[in-house]
Amino acid sequence: MERLGFVYGMFLYLAGSLLLMNRNRGKKWWLYLIISVVTPIVVYLLFNRAFYLRLPPGFLDIGGGLL
Repeated sequence: MERLGFVYGMFLYLAGSLLLMNRNRGKKWWLYLIISVVTPIVVYLLFNRAFYLRLPPGFLDIGGGLL
């Protein structure tokens, strides 16, 4: 998790699990992609800004620490 980062790891996990566990294959994949992008960013910002807890930024530290 430290090398990949929280946001990227959670994105891959959510995208994979939502697409694999979907009963209607091929429908609404764009919705699952949006959920997979927005959720990790919101959780990361919530933990960093509200709870003051540091999560692993990963190898592509977006915005120089902004995300």
